[in-house]
Amino acid sequence: MVEDSIEYLKSINYWNEKGHREELDVPRIIVIATTQHWKHRSEDIPVEVKKEIFYRTITPMVLYANELILDDRKALEKISEKLKKGNNLHTNNASSSYL
Repeated sequence: MVEDSIEYLKSINYWNEKGHREELDVPRIIVIATTQHWKHRSEDIPVEVKKEIFYRTITPMVLYANELILDDRKALEKISEKLKKGNNLHTNNASSSYL
């Protein structure tokens, strides 16, 4: 299971054995669950490998969260511009989710 995950990450060029100096493209994959097998199997995995797996799985989630924040920021900046121009906000448009 762990070996399969590492092999997959290698196959998409997202597992670098040379260290952290090489820049890697972050894939659009998000791990949503692990199995009970992981809990038992992880006891046999070296800490360094577990750290790498953690970083490789958390980074796409952080990137996605950052993209959502940027989208929210853009929407809020549009609302702010409308207000600065003296426009009223109506709750029946797209900005209502931010009000």
